[in-house]
Formats: sequence, C-alpha cells, structure tokens
Amino acid sequence: MKLSLRWKIAGILLGVVLLEIVGLSVALIAGVGPGVRRRLSEKAEAFARLLEPGVTASLEFMDPSTAQRDLEALSGDRDFLYAIVLSKEGGAFAQLGDTNSRGLRWETPLIREGDTLGTLIIGLNPAPTTGEEVSRVLSAGLPAAALALLLAFLALFYIGRVMAPVSLTARKLEEIAAGGADLTARIPVLSSDEVGRLAGSFNRFVESISRSIKSSLDAARELGEVAEKLGAASANAIERLEEYQASVERNAEKAREQAVALRRLAESALLMEEVSREAEAMASATETVAQEVRRFSEEGQSSAEKSHQSLDSVVIAIEHLAGVIENLEKERETIHAAAETLRGLAKRVRALSINARIESASGRVNPESFVVIASEVDRFSETIRGFTGVALSSIERLGAVVERITASGNMAREAVESSAQASTAALRSLALIHEKATSMTDSMDTLMKKASEAMKATSQTASGVSSAEVSARELSAAIAEVIEQSAGWRGLLEEVRRSSEELKKHSEELRMRFGSFRL
Repeated sequence: MKLSLRWKIAGILLGVVLLEIVGLSVALIAGVGPGVRRRLSEKAEAFARLLEPGVTASLEFMDPSTAQRDLEALSGDRDFLYAIVLSKEGGAFAQLGDTNSRGLRWETPLIREGDTLGTLIIGLNPAPTTGEEVSRVLSAGLPAAALALLLAFLALFYIGRVMAPVSLTARKLEEIAAGGADLTARIPVLSSDEVGRLAGSFNRFVESISRSIKSSLDAARELGEVAEKLGAASANAIERLEEYQASVERNAEKAREQAVALRRLAESALLMEEVSREAEAMASATETVAQEVRRFSEEGQSSAEKSHQSLDSVVIAIEHLAGVIENLEKERETIHAAAETLRGLAKRVRALSINARIESASGRVNPESFVVIASEVDRFSETIRGFTGVALSSIERLGAVVERITASGNMAREAVESSAQASTAALRSLALIHEKATSMTDSMDTLMKKASEAMKATSQTASGVSSAEVSARELSAAIAEVIEQSAGWRGLLEEVRRSSEELKKHSEELRMRFGSFRL
C-alpha cells in the first residue's frame, strides 16, 4: 500500500515526538537512582551523628546495654533496617534488626581522641525513598509528554490542512490519466504560497485540456462524416469497376482456350525432345554393353591359356611319376633279395646270441663264438647300410616326384579356380547384358509409342497454331488496354478507401479517448 506525502510527514513528526518522550523518560529514570542514594546517605549520616556520642561512650566504658538503648531509638524510622556496633577487635558489641536484610549499607568509624574504638554500621531500606523519587519524576514527566503529544496532533492537523490541495491535485491528475475525469471541477485556492500557486496552475491546466478535448471531439465528428461520404463513393466506384472486370474475364476465358492449344503444341515438342534424349541414352548403353562383351572375351581367353599351361605341367609331372614308378619296380627284386639276406643274418645272429647266453649261463665262455657273432653283426650292419642307401635314394627320388606333382597340382587348382571365377563373372555379366538388352527393348517400345503420340499431337495442333497466335495477340492487346484503364481507377479507389478507414479509426480513437471526460 502506497502512503501519501501527508501521512509520511505525519509519521516523521510522530516519530520525532516519540523519540523526545522516550529520551525524557530515560533521563528522568536515570536520575532516580542517584537521588535515592543521595537521600539515604544523608539520612545515614544524620543517624550516625545522633548515635555517635552515646555509642562511643558505651564502647569506652564497655557498657553494651547503653549502646543497645541508643540503637533502639532508631527503630521507629521507616527507612531503618538494622544497626551494628563493632568493637575494635571486630566483634559485635551491640546490634538491632536483621543484619541479613538487603539495603543500603553505611559504615562510619567511632573515634575518641584520635583512637578508633569501633565501627558503626547502619542498614537503610531504599523502597520508600525510591517510591517518592518515582512519583516526583512522573509528576514532572507526564505533563511534558502530554504537551508533546498535543503539539504533535496540532502539527498533524495543520499539515492536513496544508496538504489537502496537494492531495486533491494528485487525485485529479490520476483520474485524468485513467480517463473519465470531471474536467469541470476545480481545486479551491486557499493561500498564496507554493500550494496555492500549485492549485491555480492545476485549474488552468484543466481548462486548457478541456478546450483541447472539445476541439478534438469536433474534429473527430467532422472526420467521421467525411469518412462515411468517401466510403460510400468508393463502394459505388468499386461496384462499377467489378462489372467492368467481369467483361474482361470473359475475354480472358477465350485467351485461356487459345493458350490450351499452344500448351498442347509445347507438350508435343517436349515429348519429341524426351524421345531424342532416350535414344541417345540407349546408344550410350549399347556402346557400354559392347565394351563389356569385349572385356569378358579377353578375360576368357587369358583364363583358357592359363588352364592349358597348368594342365601341361600336370601331364609332364604324371609322366615323370610313371618313370619313377617303373624304376621302383625294377629295384623291387633287389630290395626283396636284400630283405631275405637280412632275415638269414638275423636268424644266425639270434642263434649265436642264444649259444653265447647258454655258455655264459653254464660258466663256459668260448671266445670264438663272440668273434663269429661280431663278424655276423658286421655283415648284418653292412647289409643294412647297403639296403638303407638304396631305400634312401629311392625315397629321395619319390619325394622329388611328389613335390613336382604337388606343385603342378597347385598350379592346376589355381588355374581351375581362376577359370571358375572368370566363368562366374562371365555368366554374371551375360545376365546383366541380357537385362540391359531387355530394358533397351522395352525403352525402344516406349519410345516408339511416345513418338507416335507426339506425331499425332503435332498433326492435331499444327492446324490451329496460326489462328491461336492471331487470337492471342489480339486478346493480349485488349487485356493490356483494360488493365491500363482499370489500374488508375483501382489505385485511386483503394487510396480513397484506405483514407476513409484511417479517418474512421482516428475518429473512433478520439471518441474513445475523450468521450468519457465531462466537459
């Protein structure tokens, strides 16, 4: 919620008054404590002066009863709490009242001829004196506070009277800004100071606004009437122009019919151009097929030559293997005889070893039997070496032949695989060529159909081309003339219509803006 300037000033003034009241109260309350202590100290000094001669004499003669009677003389006072007389040694010589009570404690020494005989302690109650001091403070502070509040309310009343024109001016300005204000009302001028001059300026401002709004409303009404007249005139002109455009559209319909004939001729020309492009594409496709056929024939010839070479190598390796096998057949008898010899030697060596074992078991050792065994073993070893040499040479020859056969077989397999790959590629290419030839045949059929259709369309439209061109030129000239004539009228009418609409809009805005003011 926004506060007005009047209430802001009032709040500041009340705050100052409250601060003054609080400061005064704090000062008065702060002065209560020292006043109470001062009054009680004065009373304690009076009690001491009253008791000091008798109590001092009682201490000198050591007569506690006398001192006790002197102390009882203070019991009737309202501020008295307790009294204690201490001896020189610090012991209680005489006392009266509750020494544990809390209050103001006052001590004074008891001296006789320069000698301290003891100490007098008096306890006083500060409550009665404090009440009196508070009553005195209130009796002095309350009238001051009441006076300050009265001055504050008088100041608020004066501020309200002074700020009333300013508040009324602000409220009127807000109503004017929101629309719908009463422009006949005026603010009373109550003084000649700044506030009065402000009220007079506002009244003159309202009069000026009222005159401006009246002239604006009159102009808006005049603009509305002119706009209505212009709108009616433009509506009549537009109706006549629409009738004229209807006749132009009828002529344009004839031009469209002629344009259809020309479009057919253009479509026939485009169809012939498409036929020529597809024929060129078929020629390039035929050349591509021929190049692929030549490439596949060359690859087939190279694959066939590789296959022939591999087969020749295989035939040579097989012939060599046949020769090796014949040599092995011839040496088979030699190997068989060597094997028989080896078996006989093995039997003799086994018999000699058995005899040697028997002799060694019976304890009779014949050296000649060992010599015979050694000679037979030597013969057996020589025979084995010979047989091993023959077998190794045969095996080496057989291994060389097998390697040659393996190499030839690998070459033949590679040649067969390459031939198979070439055959597969050739079959795939032949299938692709067959598909291309089929598509080319279909394209040729389509081209022949399109060419026949184009020829028919060309023959149908050729007869009407000349007459269509003549009619089109005449109709174009007529339409151009109509457009030139209507362009100026339409532009003028549209300008008139826009001007009338803008005038209407401006007049409506003025009425909506100033119609709610009371003039």
